[in-house]
Amino acid sequence: INGVKQYVVFTAKSLSGVQASNGKQLWRVGWETGCDVNAATPLVAGNRIFITSGYNHGCALVEVSGSSARIVWQNKALQAHFSSPVLYNSRVYGIGDPGNLVCLEPGSGRVLWQQSGFEKGGLIVVDGMLMAFQGGTGVLVLAKADPSGYQEVGRFTPLGGQSWTAPVVADGKLVVRNKTALACFDLR
Repeated sequence: INGVKQYVVFTAKSLSGVQASNGKQLWRVGWETGCDVNAATPLVAGNRIFITSGYNHGCALVEVSGSSARIVWQNKALQAHFSSPVLYNSRVYGIGDPGNLVCLEPGSGRVLWQQSGFEKGGLIVVDGMLMAFQGGTGVLVLAKADPSGYQEVGRFTPLGGQSWTAPVVADGKLVVRNKTALACFDLR
């Protein structure tokens, strides 16, 4: 960020930049939820960082300049309890309470679309497609990663039951898990 190799760290009460070479805190901005939980991974793009938390807190865009950081905007459009959002083609896709899959414009925080029914599921983007779990039922949904609107392409139930963990795709294989099992499917 700004030419300095650093780690972006979410703690219970803040977001910080830590210098990679010596662990020195470079900047910090407060971000507190009612339960001191900030579990979703921050998304870094240049000197801007998208963050989101559950517990009715919301999301924000943080801008870093030298040794200071400030919140550019903040809203409740995406309240990711723990599922990390993804940044794809300059758009953020994420699943947050109360169970919405959301596409938003990170520069402004404007919601481009949202779709209900995803209860704490994890998601990834592969080849321009969202693979998102409906967390309560274990249905895996395939939808276009398109900011113009929600466009579902297909769905299947690999294991069923509570499936909060994001799917993984590697080497032509899909790896999924629920509370009790792990499975691998060949996508070729």
